[in-house]
Parts: sequence; structure tokens; C-alpha cells
Amino acid sequence: MSLTQHDVESTYQAILDRAPSRDEAARIAQQHSSLKALRQAILNSEEFYVRFQAMRANFEARQRAILVHPLIPGAAGDALLDALAAAPELQPQQEPDEKGIASIRALPRPERLKLRLVQGDLDGTAGSALDLPFRTLCILRRPGPRLYRLWRLLCPADSADSMDFGEMLEYSLNSPPHRMEMDNGQIRRLAGDRSETGIGHEPALLRRALLCALSPGTVLGLAEKPMQVLEALADQNLISLPEAALTDDPDDTEALKKAVAGLSDAQRRIFDAYTAWDDYLYEVCKALLDPPVIEEGKSS
Repeated sequence: MSLTQHDVESTYQAILDRAPSRDEAARIAQQHSSLKALRQAILNSEEFYVRFQAMRANFEARQRAILVHPLIPGAAGDALLDALAAAPELQPQQEPDEKGIASIRALPRPERLKLRLVQGDLDGTAGSALDLPFRTLCILRRPGPRLYRLWRLLCPADSADSMDFGEMLEYSLNSPPHRMEMDNGQIRRLAGDRSETGIGHEPALLRRALLCALSPGTVLGLAEKPMQVLEALADQNLISLPEAALTDDPDDTEALKKAVAGLSDAQRRIFDAYTAWDDYLYEVCKALLDPPVIEEGKSS
């Protein structure tokens, strides 16, 4: 069965949203013997590919990105987490179960599209598994104070059998779940590798962590400056700023100094090793977020 000029024109209009020229319609009608063959030829064409990509980009642009927050233990403070939980633009929220991001990915697509914040025990690479537009929220804390806060979370001061700071460091050496969080845990989480096989490969993990933290799709902030984190989110139109500004997190520096002063030489070596690579990550990110001011006429 030969195609008519009307067949070609209506098919072009339906798929490419344009009418072919008279000469083009006549030529196409001679090239294809059926509507099915014509439709397949159009779908395989460069013109349709360009149009489809533009349509997809426009569709994704109209979708609000899901904010994915890999929650680093001991990093973000309570006031910041409370502000994220209360932000109306970040509703509804979902915390992954023990399966991690797979539990969110398993939700029906319409349910995933409704989510605005996914936050919990995730790695820096988690967002890509959603198959939806997303932004990653990366909140870092200076490594020494983060270890101190982790110790206080795991070993409350009012607990009768609580380990002191040095004992906790020693204990973690033989407890993989604790070590993966304490031993440069920020680079491990952002790099997406919290396995024991990653121990000894910290330079590679640092590079991967920096790629995550400095990605254009990442909203980066420091836990010590919670209001700056909210302002960065507001700049990306992800939230509106709360009426009351958040105050900076309490400074644990003096408490940390006292805890570190009580360490044995062996315990101090563990502490230094556990913070070394996270320190690189933190200092690079801090320098970008809060660059040093160089006076005119002076070199750095």
C-alpha cells in the first residue's frame, strides 16, 4: 500500500509537530510502504532525537529536584536538622530503611516524584540511584570536634559503663562499624565506600569525596555555620529562609582539647590518623566557602 501526502503530513505533525514541505512529503511517501515504516523512520531520525532530548530537558527542568542528604554522624547539629525537618518546601520527607537508597528507589515513580527530602544513612553517590532530578546536600564538620561529638553520642557522660575518649578510639580499631564512621568517615561516606577494603586507599577516597562535595549538583555547607547552609539552599530555591536566624553551633574546641590531652601516645596516633584525610577535605571546602581575605599589596 502506497502512502499519500496526507499520511505523511499527519504523521509528521503528530510526531515532529511540523508539516513537511510538499516536495519532502512526496519524497517520503515514495520511500516508505506503510505508516509503521514511516513512523519508525521518524523515530530513528536525528530530528526526532534532538526534539526528544529537548522535551526531556524541559520536562526535567519543570520537576523540582529532590534534596538528598547523606547524614554524616556527628556533623549537622540539631538546630540545622530541625530547620530542614520543618521547611515546608522539603515536604514530604523520607528516611531510607536498612536497605539504604534502594528502599527509596523501590517506591513507585509517582511516589518518588512527590518526595522533596531524602535524608539518612546514605553515601554521597546515593542521589544518582533515584533516576530523578536531585541535589545533594553535603554538610561537613571539622574532623576533631566531629569525633568528639560522636564519642558523646555513643558514650553519654551519665552512662555508668561509658568509655572515655581514648578507650573509644581503641575500641573502634576492632569494631568495623564504628571505625568506618570514625576513621576519616566523612571522606568515606562522600566517596561511597565505607568498606574495610577502603582502609589504606584514603588518597583515592579523598579525590572521590572532593568530586562529590564540589560537584555543581551539590549544596555544600559547614555544620558550624548552619545559617549559611540554609542560605545556600535558599539561593538554589530549595527552601525559604526561616523568620528566626539560626545561631552558630556551640564550639567544642576546648572540650576536645581537654579530651585529647588525656590520650596516651598510642591513642593520640589513632586520633591523628582518624582525622588526617578528613582534615584535607574540610580545609579545601572551608577555603572555598569562606575564602581568606588577602590585603591589597600582600601575597598569600
